[in-house]
Amino acid sequence: VITSAPIAIETIREFVLADVLTQVRDEVAVEATGEYPNVGVLGFGRGLFEKPAIDGSRTSARSLFRIRAQQFIYSKLFAFEGAYTVVDDAFGGYFVSSEFPVFDVDSEVVDPRFLAFYFAAPAVWQRVASSSKGLGLRRQRVNPDRLLQQRIRVPDLSAQHRLAQILLEVRHSQRQHVLTGVQLEAGRRAILDRLLT
Repeated sequence: VITSAPIAIETIREFVLADVLTQVRDEVAVEATGEYPNVGVLGFGRGLFEKPAIDGSRTSARSLFRIRAQQFIYSKLFAFEGAYTVVDDAFGGYFVSSEFPVFDVDSEVVDPRFLAFYFAAPAVWQRVASSSKGLGLRRQRVNPDRLLQQRIRVPDLSAQHRLAQILLEVRHSQRQHVLTGVQLEAGRRAILDRLLT
């Protein structure tokens, strides 16, 4: 059911991402007899996708990194095109390479799903990419230290929970009801405009 009631934002607080994100590395040694379910991060804030499992006997990787549900994750290489998201419950226990930094989220301050909502905005990932060193926005890796230096403005938790629900509704409606999805997306952008200015 799509909900369109207005969202009341009582307060807006500003943080450095390092205040609410902690990088974690659940490193697992690759064994030749092992098989490791694998994911990638879609661009433009579209979430994770399942990739073919990594066969331990065929990969040159000596270690991989296990991810958990509700962690924040991004692709260093494709951050310039919005490859940021939060791990869905379905992908907890999957593995990624070191090209995908993973962070625990302080959920007492920021709803992990809100971060997915926030980083779906082109203005956010373009700002992060432009702060990285390189010859242009495209094809330059965004390292975790650069990301963690970024400032983020967030509403109170109740508004974050509601905004996160809207993101789920937008994704669903874009598949099922295109016109309603457009309306919800317009509302989402209006809210983010307030947070990004």
